[in-house]
Amino acid sequence: MNQWLVHRFSQSKLKIDAKSAQMMIDRMGPVMAPLAQTIEKVSLICSAEGHSTVTEDLLLDHLPSGGDGSAFDLVDRWFEKKRPEALYLLKQMLETGWLDEKDQRVKNPQALMLQCSALALKRARELRDVRRIVEKGGGEKEILAETTLARPFLPKIRLQYKHCDAARVDHIIATLIELDWQMKSGAGAKPEEMLERAILSV
Repeated sequence: MNQWLVHRFSQSKLKIDAKSAQMMIDRMGPVMAPLAQTIEKVSLICSAEGHSTVTEDLLLDHLPSGGDGSAFDLVDRWFEKKRPEALYLLKQMLETGWLDEKDQRVKNPQALMLQCSALALKRARELRDVRRIVEKGGGEKEILAETTLARPFLPKIRLQYKHCDAARVDHIIATLIELDWQMKSGAGAKPEEMLERAILSV
């Protein structure tokens, strides 16, 4: 499993030594699904912050809390067209806050909006890549080889693939780009309202 972690990070062009990989396993347990989710999350953080190496300190700062509702859960429900569940989770997170990467309870709608947007854009692009591979006759082997998806994510991706045809994926990407522009320009509604509209409209 240690080598699997090293390999998964390398697919995102990130380096991690065996000691740091083992520390991650020791902290989280040898269960592939949460480890794969954390790799995706840490990879996004490294990309945003310009890191090329995953250090122990970086992992300790960003290991998931395992707490209540997260941006990952929110994005999953949105892509699976579970809109009432997604809206309920969003409402709960905004009312009670959520645990961030450092186990601090926060109530910051803008931070949630930015995190959800980044995760959703990455997921939409992954689904677009999967559709391209499937349309060329590829299967699980090709998906794992040609994308950054980990095997534990495939059941979830299969479910979301069924709910996201090419037109919906394109619409989600266009919506997220528009939301990003609105956030940066200050031209849009409140962050929580933008998230609600995105969940309901796409």
